[in-house]
Amino acid sequence: MNTDIKLKYNYGYQWYIENGIYVKGYLFDQDDVLWEGAALTSYFSEVQSDADFRHKLEVANGMFSVIIDREDVVFMGVDRSRTFPLFYCIQNSRLRIADKADVLSTGGLSEQNVAEFLYTGYVTGRDTLLENVFQLESGSCIAFQDGELRPSCYFQCERKVVHDNSVAVLEQELVSIMDKVGERLVRKLNGRTAVIPLSGGYDSRIIAVLLRKLNYPNVMTYTYGVRSSPEVAISKKVAEQFGFPWHFIEYRKTLINGFVNSPEFQEYYPFASNCVSGFFTQDYFAVRYLKAHHMVPETAVFMPGHKSNAALDAYYVIGMNEHNVVAWLLRKRYYLRQRPDAFAERIQNQLSCPEPVDNFLNWSSKEFLSKFLVNSNRIYEYFGFEHLMPLWDRELTDFILNLEDSWRTNYKLLWQVWFKYYFEPFQVAYKKKEYPFLMQKAVGAVNRTKRFLYTDMNNFKYIAKMFLENEPLDVHWDSVKVNINTIQSTWYIKQLEKKFK
Repeated sequence: MNTDIKLKYNYGYQWYIENGIYVKGYLFDQDDVLWEGAALTSYFSEVQSDADFRHKLEVANGMFSVIIDREDVVFMGVDRSRTFPLFYCIQNSRLRIADKADVLSTGGLSEQNVAEFLYTGYVTGRDTLLENVFQLESGSCIAFQDGELRPSCYFQCERKVVHDNSVAVLEQELVSIMDKVGERLVRKLNGRTAVIPLSGGYDSRIIAVLLRKLNYPNVMTYTYGVRSSPEVAISKKVAEQFGFPWHFIEYRKTLINGFVNSPEFQEYYPFASNCVSGFFTQDYFAVRYLKAHHMVPETAVFMPGHKSNAALDAYYVIGMNEHNVVAWLLRKRYYLRQRPDAFAERIQNQLSCPEPVDNFLNWSSKEFLSKFLVNSNRIYEYFGFEHLMPLWDRELTDFILNLEDSWRTNYKLLWQVWFKYYFEPFQVAYKKKEYPFLMQKAVGAVNRTKRFLYTDMNNFKYIAKMFLENEPLDVHWDSVKVNINTIQSTWYIKQLEKKFK
């Protein structure tokens, strides 16, 4: 096939190539068989048609990207989370594919997509910041044959509410799924050190409990930020209860000073953003510190507690209907700057589900979660580590997605099961502080005052200062809202504009 395939990035997970099949990542198939490394090429070896390829992707449970280059057709696909981005363009009837977007560029920046990026921190749909360079969206695949692209979406968040059983039955079904998530996690780790970024919340804690329940021997945890953060005390208690090593990395000025101009960061941010997504600095200094001080083995696997697929994004759906779903998305997802109404038509054209709530969940999954939240894992990859997202397990997210709204809203069933069957038996049932509505307003005012007078829990104010001193921007630090992502996204666009000037 007349193709040009350039795969540059082997941070963390490696690319494997055999018989025209290019793969990265791992997956469990429909029989729960684990395919990883070079063996993953064999999983796709019998693909001959669009239908074959789509089926292989639909039943896969994991994180992967794949390219199959046959004599007469090329197939490309990414997982539900778009963990490892793939980019493409067609030039002179030739398909060009890369994992580094700018190697495909023959033009400049897209003015329209740059404008959207400054509101969201990512580019929606198949577009990128570059003219005529496109990306594979999460849960999608493409076939290229006879000069023609055949795009296909093999997964989107459309609920099929089938869980109408009693509470006891639902609880037991979810417990069974959580236990299988833990078992798959241990199989994938295969004795390597599991590194958990442990916060005071529930998501990272459940990963720690799953590993403790299975008596996995190699676990370490870390927490970062400022010592006054309530996250620090809770995460330390959880780690001590399980006997897991716990490290606290304090985000002091001496840890952050001068990072923007360092060769390390200058290599990190283009890799992390890749002309589509904003880069993250939350874990950056912590992982850099852990590696520099040889505190984690080179084969360690990082496991953040990212929730997935918008199946759990249930806080925002009450009262949503076909008339206000676009307004909800504008308010919740285009939040880095004010007055994002210019993007309403763009969002409307991307909605493909029959139900408004499904449209909100699906859009959030494909855009915000896949291109923004999941992109934070580039930090682990850049420093040479593999990562896993246990709460993106396909069986778990499909179960939650198809619950009735009364059980999904505010994570009701999920947290109920986690506390009853995991946190309480293992004596880590520390609850977040919950306040009545008026008290929430008062607490928010106090926190904003602390940010103004002191600092926030991750010292984002000082991180933002480093970017603002490096480059004159049209945004500034605001003590009312911790807009580190606004500043970082604006700074990144400035760097691209200089490059593509």
